[in-house]
Amino acid sequence: MFVLPLRRTCHATRLTAATAAARRSVSATAPTLAETVEETVPKNAAPASVLNKAQATKSSSGVSPLHAKPRPLASASRKRGRISSPPKPIDPSITPNTKRRPRISLDQPRKWNRPIPAGVIPAYDEALKIIMRDSEELTREAKKVGREIQALETGAEDLEAKGYIEKLQSTLDEMEHLRERHHILSVQSQINVPSVRWTVDNAQLDPSNPAHLHLGEQRWRGEGDLDLLMERIYQMKVIPDLLPAIHPSLDLHVTVPYPLDKQFKRSMKSGGKSIIRVEPGDFLSPTQTARVPGLWAHAWHSDVRLYTMVMIDPDVPDEQTRSFTTYLHWMKPNIPISAISSRAALPPALLNSHTTYVPPHPQKGTPYHRYTIFLLPQPAKSTYSRNTEAKFFKDLAKHNAECEKSSGRIRELLIKKAETKGEANTEGLSTAEFEELKTLLKQSTTTHADLPVSSPLSWPLPLLKEYTTSKWLDIPVVPDTERRGFNLRKFVREWGLSGFDDTTLKDVGRGGSVDNSLVGGGGTSGQSLTALRAQVNGGKGLDVENNRAIVAGGGVHMFREVWDETVSGVFEASVAKGGEVEEKYALPKKVDRYEGLKGVRKYI
Repeated sequence: MFVLPLRRTCHATRLTAATAAARRSVSATAPTLAETVEETVPKNAAPASVLNKAQATKSSSGVSPLHAKPRPLASASRKRGRISSPPKPIDPSITPNTKRRPRISLDQPRKWNRPIPAGVIPAYDEALKIIMRDSEELTREAKKVGREIQALETGAEDLEAKGYIEKLQSTLDEMEHLRERHHILSVQSQINVPSVRWTVDNAQLDPSNPAHLHLGEQRWRGEGDLDLLMERIYQMKVIPDLLPAIHPSLDLHVTVPYPLDKQFKRSMKSGGKSIIRVEPGDFLSPTQTARVPGLWAHAWHSDVRLYTMVMIDPDVPDEQTRSFTTYLHWMKPNIPISAISSRAALPPALLNSHTTYVPPHPQKGTPYHRYTIFLLPQPAKSTYSRNTEAKFFKDLAKHNAECEKSSGRIRELLIKKAETKGEANTEGLSTAEFEELKTLLKQSTTTHADLPVSSPLSWPLPLLKEYTTSKWLDIPVVPDTERRGFNLRKFVREWGLSGFDDTTLKDVGRGGSVDNSLVGGGGTSGQSLTALRAQVNGGKGLDVENNRAIVAGGGVHMFREVWDETVSGVFEASVAKGGEVEEKYALPKKVDRYEGLKGVRKYI
């Protein structure tokens, strides 16, 4: 039974002995560095190159290389099987470059460069030619479709003026089909171009470019961000505890400060930056959410739509029902969001102008609390479609042109006022001109204010109600006495925040009449609202009342918190102002069956 280990031992012994003998023979026959130098350089001859090299080395180190100790060629690393060379001396005349290359962004853009020069790999050059040729063909086809749309627009205006409703509706349907096709061709013409893909992958997404938006949405849906979010909200039972189902259509990010014990250290390392992005389901400390968290909404639609923000906790203990109830922490309706305006965080002052923010304060003795933030889509004025989006930009351009004309007239009157001097009451202008100037100045801040699509938050309230594609909702402020037990499903049904229109779920080329072969994948799932409802409750669906609470569109995010010693301070500073008392709970004491035997001696 010991034959196999014995053979291994004998074999290893023979290898060790052979290795030692080989090392002894090599060390006995190998010449030293001094002998090698003496053989290379004769005693009576000294070449100039060798002498110059010796003098240079002696002047730098103080010792001639002919008399120096032999330097080891390599040293064995501590890690097995790895040999590392000795470190090279640093030239003091060379100044190391400590500047880091700036990060690529829209503020610091860079251009795409070919990875290899032309002619190195002919196949790569030929592939680029094919891609660019295909892009040019699709661009020409998109321009052709665009001219057809312009012709139909002119005909639709004539039909509307004459009152032909049926023909007008047929023309609008055809325009919707052509606009969808034009959008797909615009995306396909750029989606395979290497420079476009490189630009999107390196944080230089242009929201006004449909191909950039498509690639950005495809990246969000296909590279794990949406999957992680849906996994967390279903795994932690946010769905169906709060809503029967949800189908997000925009990417919602949440940022909070670092914990207090890490803020100083982190701010010193990051140059003053002390905020972090919260991953869905992360545990946060109550001190991190004592102030309003930052919300970043990345939408994929170009028109400006309105959303209602709700933050709710479904894990508040209810002593009467011996269960849990909800608590409304935050609410703000009518938040304008579009793809072009989603670069900056939503202003905290705007978000806190309705039902004010109450910091999370998990009760002592309770499990972790699931604080969930929803961005619920408000209903459309008519429907969300390509025609609606085109009409939005057309009306906006017309309004801005009128504003520019009004601004020009204001500048003209102000110049005349500065150059001439008339009666004191008109300040150099005639009475009619003076009244016109007063009217124009007043309108410039209300009905004739410029409306940049990149910043809809700066639009005056009357114009925001008029030009957004969503309905304005006059949702009342929720009083503090009604925050506890807030019914989110009833709220969604009452105000129509479910995205009830099927177009909310449509993908580019999916769910419509456009040829699906033109689409290269990505985007939303293409499910209709009926199909989404059928997936709920194990495929059995829900009743009509709960079906209307399924949210198709919008955004969602969640984080978790547990009680710690800082909750009392947060509660006193924010919640206890109304005279409320902090609730504390404890689990029932477990019965110890051996409590009476603990004082009894085991052995006598």
